[in-house]
Amino acid sequence: MAREDGQDVVVTATRFEPLEVFKGTISSDTFSVELAGGVSGDLSSWVAGTPSFAPDSEVILFLSPLDSGADRFGLTEFGLSKFDVVADRDGRRFATRSVFSPEEDDFLAGRGGVAAARAGTRRPLRDAESFESALRSAGSGGEFPPLVYKLPEEETGPPRAAAPDWVNIGGTEGNNKLYRWFWDTGRSPAARVSAAGTQSGLTDGPDGVASVQNAAVQWSGVAGAAVLYSPSSGPAQVVVNLDVASHSSYWSEPISCTSGGIIGMGGPNAGSSAGSFKGDGNYYAVTSGNIWMRKVTGGCYPWQTFRTAVLHEVGHTLGLGHSDQAASIHSTTAPAELASAVMVSAVLPSAPSTPQADDIQAIRWLYGAGASPAPPITARPQPAPPSPSSPRLTRKL
Repeated sequence: MAREDGQDVVVTATRFEPLEVFKGTISSDTFSVELAGGVSGDLSSWVAGTPSFAPDSEVILFLSPLDSGADRFGLTEFGLSKFDVVADRDGRRFATRSVFSPEEDDFLAGRGGVAAARAGTRRPLRDAESFESALRSAGSGGEFPPLVYKLPEEETGPPRAAAPDWVNIGGTEGNNKLYRWFWDTGRSPAARVSAAGTQSGLTDGPDGVASVQNAAVQWSGVAGAAVLYSPSSGPAQVVVNLDVASHSSYWSEPISCTSGGIIGMGGPNAGSSAGSFKGDGNYYAVTSGNIWMRKVTGGCYPWQTFRTAVLHEVGHTLGLGHSDQAASIHSTTAPAELASAVMVSAVLPSAPSTPQADDIQAIRWLYGAGASPAPPITARPQPAPPSPSSPRLTRKL
């Protein structure tokens, strides 16, 4: 457990043995990577898109030290900074961003128009030898050469699929830990949503506070659901931290608005075990939440993009996951509606300012009468990654 912004948060530390250091130094035989989220006693918290690590696996990480001279690190760009090294049946090694689907990984690598495979077919993956060679070159002050992509033969190793979310930030119903505000049982307080600070660099001059207020009003205004969120200018249960230059778990520095990267993170703080809800077990009762909106420099950060990103992150504090990465077993949303939701993992060109059809269905399931349970879904077509607005800003998870 740790205290952050006056709230209890769960932090998970994973220890690693370095095999090769491409740049910088690691002075110990082992080092620790610390990320917000996890389980501590009866408390649990989670942030969508948090990378997970399997024992005895090989990974390539981009790290930022948490303490000078210590062996504690965070990730420079959250899920973008972790690559699983996996091998196919012929022993060829590949480096994949396991938090994302192969299609999303291509999009994030600037390969959105390259090797656009048909749905359900394999895609070329990043060759690990090529990637490691490029990192050695860049780490020694040379150029970063173009990477080689190859088609794997029945790849083995850690799964590359994005962690299942949709109806709940914790995962698909079943064995995962799930999160919601238990206003209906009195386990959770009515929540005030407030901005801490102001956001600089937004086009047309707003300070970001109105976008925070809009998010509280829009989620609480979904018809057929009882969401007890209200905008506040003072102490609050849900705090939206604005213009955050760095964070130990999420990013190490501001980004330029002309480059891709994470522009916001958020989720519920540590919640206590609350049993079952609508027949699904392993729920945790949320009592507070935190959001961090990244500082973006360069003067071309569209305020509409920021408004959508805040709406998305506030949705995470309510327990919503990413609609374009998986589906709840209770979802009956059409694939086209999944692609247009506020809760997709990248900012849509339309920059919606209100919850869309898929978002509304999820909120009604968690906080209203909801839909009748649908049969479990074993396979569901996934929409292509959305094209971002210009400039290229993405929000993760």
